[in-house]
Formats: sequence, C-alpha cells, structure tokens
Amino acid sequence: MGNDPSKPPNGTGVPRENSEDAECNTEKPLSADTSGMTSSNRYIIRPKDVPDKVITMNLPAKMFRHSAGVAFDIGGSRCKVAFAKRINADSCDSSNDEDQVCVTMAVFHREDISDAVTYVKNNITDGSSVYSLHCDEKRVIKTCGLSMGQDARDFIGRDLQSEVRRIDEFTLTVNGLKCLLSAIPDESIFYENSKIVAEKINRLSTGLMRMMMSLQPDVEVSPTPPETSPEPETETRKEIENALPTSVAVEDIPGIPYMVVNIGSGTSCMLVSPDGSNRYISGSPQGGTVLLSLAKLLVNTSDYKEVMDLAASGDETRVSTVSRDLRNNNTGEKDFYEFMPEEMVVFPLGKLLDGKSAGSRPEDLAIALVKYVIGMIALETFWVAVAHGCQAVYVAGGILEHRVAREAYEEWFQGTAIVSGRVNVQCRLVKLTSFLGVLGALADNQSN
Repeated sequence: MGNDPSKPPNGTGVPRENSEDAECNTEKPLSADTSGMTSSNRYIIRPKDVPDKVITMNLPAKMFRHSAGVAFDIGGSRCKVAFAKRINADSCDSSNDEDQVCVTMAVFHREDISDAVTYVKNNITDGSSVYSLHCDEKRVIKTCGLSMGQDARDFIGRDLQSEVRRIDEFTLTVNGLKCLLSAIPDESIFYENSKIVAEKINRLSTGLMRMMMSLQPDVEVSPTPPETSPEPETETRKEIENALPTSVAVEDIPGIPYMVVNIGSGTSCMLVSPDGSNRYISGSPQGGTVLLSLAKLLVNTSDYKEVMDLAASGDETRVSTVSRDLRNNNTGEKDFYEFMPEEMVVFPLGKLLDGKSAGSRPEDLAIALVKYVIGMIALETFWVAVAHGCQAVYVAGGILEHRVAREAYEEWFQGTAIVSGRVNVQCRLVKLTSFLGVLGALADNQSN
C-alpha cells in the first residue's frame, strides 16, 4: 500500500473518486463475457477485496471525536464501508479545528460483506485509525442499512473485535449531509442543474405566460411563439410576466427548516429544524422496489443497471401521452395544450392504454417508467416540503447516479414549483449520495 493521501489539489475536502494515490487498490472490476446470457445468470469476476467504487476525502478531525474509525451500511443491493485514518501519524488533535483525517469510502456488492471487512483490515491499523485518538473509550462500530441484521453485526463484530451497534438510518443520512455541507465546496457535493431540464422549464413558463395572456379580454395570442419577430410589448404582457414565478437559488435561510429526501427501496423525508435537530416527517412506497417490480413486467428484467442502461437510450414520447397528442380538440375553444411544450408528458405510459404505442422499444418503456416513478417521488416530496415550510430540499439516493433519474426529479420538482407559483421551494441533488448513511455513521459524535 502507498502513503496516506495528502491534501487534495483542488482544496481541502474535495472528494476524489478512485484516486491513484488513495490508500487502497482501486482497480476496476473485470467484467465477464456476458454475451447470450440472461440477467439471472450474469456474473462478475473481480479480484478479492477490491471494491466496485472508492472515494477519498480529507475532513476535519473534530468530526470524528468519538468515532470507532470504521462504519458499515448494508443496503438492499450494496454494502458500503467507510474508515478514517490519521494523515499525520505523529500528531493529530481532534479538538484542533485545523487538523484533518483522511476518509475512505468504498462500495461492495451486498453478498461481499466478508470482502468489505477484509478490505478494512488490510487498509487500517490501530496506530493509523482515528480511534487511536481516544482509545480510552469503548470501541463501538456504528452501522445502518436495510440488510444490517443481527447476523451481519455479529460477523463484523467478531472479525473486528468490537461491539457493533445499529443506528437509525434517517439520523445518519442527515449527519452525513451535514458533514459534507460543513466541510466541502458546493460544486463537489451537488450535481449541476441539467441544461436540458432548464430549457424545458423555460418553455413551460413561457407557455403559461402566453396562456394567461390569451385569457385576457381583447388580447390575441397565438399558441406558438413566432420564430422571427417577438410579439410587441404590452402592459398586459408586462403585468403577467411580473406575476409569473421565476427561479431562485437554493440556500439555507437562517430560521427556516430544510428537508432531506432519501430515495432507496422506498422514499423517506427528514425535516431539519433551525436548531439542528431532525425528525422523520413523511415517506412514500415509491422507490427502487416499485421501479424494479414494474420493470420486470414491462421490460422483462429487474436488474437495476440493465433498466437504467435501457432508459438512457429511450424515447419517452413513444409510450407516454404528451401535449402534442392532445392538441386540436376541434371544439373552437382555446386549448390549454396548444400553449404547453409539445413534449410535456400528460399521462405517463398513456399510449399503452389507447393502443398508440406500436413500434415502441424496451428502451422507451424503461425511460417512461423511470421518469414516472421518480417524477411521482418529486411531486410528493415537493408538497411535503411546502407543508412544512421548507425552501431547500436536499435529495439523496443511489438512483441519482443516473442522468435519467436526476433529470426526471428536477423536471417534475421544478415544473410543479412553476405551475404552483412556489418557486422559492428548490431542490439540490447530492453527488455523494450513496455514502451519506455510512459517512454519518462514521462521524456520529455521540459518545459511546
């Protein structure tokens, strides 16, 4: 193994993914030849004890004042592990605001818990662990996750010779986010807003404005904006433009609570109060379980990666009813859909019902399904945030690692904000989303 990573070149705390100078082997898994194989017997060959993904970062030592130096999060499909090491083996003071430790977080398949434990043992020693800063305390390894049952805790405890305790996953997710917000630049924590979604939201806003103008007496507005010359400015137009909501930046406003959404097998919502306390406020059955169950029916696979790969090249408009499909109602009345963006989804998967989905592919079904499930989550969580007076919503979940899912959440959330006139409610999608729980467990500063 190499030396401990030094301070990242992009500034303190900037995470590095599969860093070459990280304290672990980051060779990528070797994929087997899967030609002609079904999803049920597909397999992966990878070297023993090599994780699928590794991220390292430097964080303040004070965050780990009572840490056992290692933590685990075993979810429905993946096992995450995190450990913290002293950067300077000679001196490290957890009460010093400037001293830092190197945190490594890695992902394994759920069935590879033994590999994850071995990986920790090979990469950390008693002298380098942050636990050596306070070894007078009883060592208690904090864990979380859907599959972190007693058998898993017993196995980890025996192998690492420590007590293992399961902690509330909701609390640890919030803890992990707080660690990132306090120590890492925003651009390293959050995904950038999608330009594709921004353009869609802009067209939606413009369509609403034109529809509102058309409802005014003695104002003639064509449904489709002219492409060459803009319409003349009128007092009515200016008044409506001023009344329409505009996008605002997400920020934590002192005295106003914010919400943390975690999308996993289902979806949970945690309210973080101005005093820093947090509590579970709502949830939804919509999530990975519903998505993969429906995918098994629609595209004949419940393999998560296969579904997302199919969705990445699909065309939703082939199977979902969109605005252009509902235009020209021939009633002589002003038609709402004439003013809306032509690709705006009205009924997800609607063409399956009316028989107009001929020629659709599994890819089209996959993207329509992903956007529907994620869109419903965005819609529900938006109104939960409104009900609790939140303006900032931080969204986490492994599914957000996929572009299609991120764009679906943004589009439905921002679209609802525009239509409802509540644009002060905005969302940020967290990049290090898979690691919030295990990072929160590692940095849990409750004394043992």
